[in-house]
Amino acid sequence: MVNEGTDPAVLAASVPAGDVVASLTTYRLSLLANLLSKHAASLYDRCFGVTLGEWRVLAVLHDAGQLSLTSLAAATNLDKGQASRVVSALLGRGLVHREPDRHDGRGIALSLSDGGDALFRQILPLAHERNRRLLDHLDPGDVEAFDRVLGLLTAEARTMWRDEKAASADRPLVP
Repeated sequence: MVNEGTDPAVLAASVPAGDVVASLTTYRLSLLANLLSKHAASLYDRCFGVTLGEWRVLAVLHDAGQLSLTSLAAATNLDKGQASRVVSALLGRGLVHREPDRHDGRGIALSLSDGGDALFRQILPLAHERNRRLLDHLDPGDVEAFDRVLGLLTAEARTMWRDEKAASADRPLVP
């Protein structure tokens, strides 16, 4: 069932004349995220021979210590299949360890090898430099405000995604 908040006709009537997709905050955030991801992917591949997905897995495992594939996929925002392919590549290069999960006899626990930790530590300064370069264009007060607003927007986006998953579970697929 379409409600007033999601009815396309109601939404279209509320858009001021002359507004275009580029004025949507969601579009602008997506554009920013995609540009930063493209930059990171190219830079990390050129300097270290790792993909962006591999970097994210290395970083998350560094912070977490040990995770299941499902938890790793959620933490890196990769689907389970993508996470599995990334982990397989890192296992093949000896950058990640896999062992039986002590808490789940059927599961596996993933962690960084010494080589994976060393590679993470090599890449981290470059990640910090990218972050610094981006934020250097803002005043310190703007950086604090941006961080606060980003947290609020992320929390709301999670709520929106949770609500959409619940709504789509109740609705048949569109033919």
